[in-house]
Amino acid sequence: MTFGDLPAINACLNGAGALFLGAGYVLISQGCWRVHRGFMLAAFVTSTLFLLCYLTYHGYLAYVLHPDPTRFLEPAWLNSKQNRAIPSRKRRLRRLISLALFPDNM
Repeated sequence: MTFGDLPAINACLNGAGALFLGAGYVLISQGCWRVHRGFMLAAFVTSTLFLLCYLTYHGYLAYVLHPDPTRFLEPAWLNSKQNRAIPSRKRRLRRLISLALFPDNM
């Protein structure tokens, strides 16, 4: 296995995690909470493995293959448009985090 194989492994782990979450949703709606718990544990494990592989791959890319910062110069209009979108993304992320942490306050 090489670092080039990690994106395919990430895709498989991400897909497996989604399947486990979907099956868990169906199972909990049917009242099978013990089986649901197993599927949620499997989803947690696959998501954790996905995160480890993802960080390994992108850390390898950042520090070994491409240590310099990425600069998006062309086209110039896209660069300015992306920079203007960043504050609204930060606001939405703050709202989403506050909703996840404190659902009764919304």
